[in-house]
Amino acid sequence: MTKKTIFFSTLLLGALAGGSMAFATVGGPTYVYTPYFNSATNSVYYFEQDYGGRGCLPELLSLNVNTEATSILFSCDESEALLTSLQSGSSNAGGVEDYQAIIDSRINLFIDGLPTLESIDLNANGIEFEVHEVSHEKIDEVVMSRNFRIDVYQNGLIKDSFERTGCSPNEEFLFRGYEVPGVQGTLAILSSGKGNCFEGGYINEDFDLVSGLGSIESLATVISPKSNSALQKDFFTASARTGDTVAKTVVEGTTGSIVDLQEVEVSTVDEVVPEKIDPQTQPTERTSANNTIFAVVASLLIGVLLGLLLQKRRGSNE
Repeated sequence: MTKKTIFFSTLLLGALAGGSMAFATVGGPTYVYTPYFNSATNSVYYFEQDYGGRGCLPELLSLNVNTEATSILFSCDESEALLTSLQSGSSNAGGVEDYQAIIDSRINLFIDGLPTLESIDLNANGIEFEVHEVSHEKIDEVVMSRNFRIDVYQNGLIKDSFERTGCSPNEEFLFRGYEVPGVQGTLAILSSGKGNCFEGGYINEDFDLVSGLGSIESLATVISPKSNSALQKDFFTASARTGDTVAKTVVEGTTGSIVDLQEVEVSTVDEVVPEKIDPQTQPTERTSANNTIFAVVASLLIGVLLGLLLQKRRGSNE
């Protein structure tokens, strides 16, 4: 039995052991884990475990790199059909071990020989996220879920975006990045956060493809694949919540240099350059005072002359 088979069988035993409890579940978290890459179909394969609803066994999903469409390779319905067949005694299966062997053989048809995707250090590669709420859904005036847009930045430049659902207006999401082999500038991003507000909210995880990135540096050491549980914060994950902002950069078209917008100061007042005046034509305080004295003296002289003329006219009339 291969490591992949042992890994999946362990999950299956847990699901079967708690089968009666799982199938009675109404709400629960949804986890995604162990991504593989199939170069023949150019797709990311991964497991998804939904602990809500009827309590499905893990499903195997495919995320196509070209179309970004998601499809189910091995479904919950197929697992339940095999389990029903086993319990009814209508098959040749002799017990849980045989059921595991059937499930393992079906799963291995898809993933046998495929490489698992390796995690990268998002922080070391300058990859950050901004979370923006775009809408929400209500039932009887109670917000049941909120729709968010996740903007992806690298070194302060926006590269791509994808959508997620959440519960709180201040929802925090965790992210882990996986490098897609042979597809330059593309990452498979695992995001984790409360996906709805039912019963206080449950963790909901999903994979999205992000493209248009620059060079990506791989980790020097390989870390263990994520298990069938909620993503936890570590050195390689990133986190963001609504209200957090990325220090954005702007590219100057002429030079191509990048300037941190936080360091750019834009003046809103135009500088006023005084008009140059010829010193010879520019009036001075002394010239203005002389002109005033001249005007006063001229007025007095005119007044005296007018007085003399009037006096002389009166004398001649007498």
